[in-house]
Amino acid sequence: MGLPDITHKDDASSILESDPLWFSPWLALEGASFTLPDRENRMTRSLGTAAGLGAVSGLRSMQGLAWLSRSLADRPRPARGAGQVERLLSHERVAGALALAAAGELAVDKHPSAPDRIQASSLVARAAAGAVVGSIAAGRHRQLLGACVGAGCAVAGAYAGWFLRREAG
Repeated sequence: MGLPDITHKDDASSILESDPLWFSPWLALEGASFTLPDRENRMTRSLGTAAGLGAVSGLRSMQGLAWLSRSLADRPRPARGAGQVERLLSHERVAGALALAAAGELAVDKHPSAPDRIQASSLVARAAAGAVVGSIAAGRHRQLLGACVGAGCAVAGAYAGWFLRREAG
C-alpha cells in the first residue's frame, strides 16, 4: 500500500490525511511526507491533525515529533511566521535524528523492563510531545488550543495503548 500523492500548502496543520491508518512506525525513516491538498475546513482539520499527532505521541512519544519534523523538512522553506520550534524541526538533520529516536524508542519499548507508558514520568513526556506537535499542527493562531488538544490526546492515547496492551496479554 503506497503513500497518497498529496501536495503541501502553507503550514504544519496539514500533516495527517483523514484516514491515518495507512501510517506505519517507519514512515519517518522512509522519508515520507504527508499533507492535505485542500483547506475547506481548516479549523477542524488542523485540530484533527493536532489530535491525531497527539494520540500518536501518546502511543510512541517520539513518533509524532518524527512525522511532523519529516513533513516540515520536506518543505522548500519554513512556513511564513513559523516559530523557533517549527524552524528547528524543519531541519533535515533534526528530522533524521528524530526518526532514529522513534525507531530506538520502538525497539526499547519492546523490552520487558520498559516502564509502563502511564507512569508519571512517561506520561508527562508523552503529553509534552503531544503539546509540541499539537501546537505546531494547529497553526500559529491556535497554538494554545492545539497544544491542549495534542497533550490531551497524548494522555488518552497513552492510556488506550496501555489498556490494549494489557488486554492483549
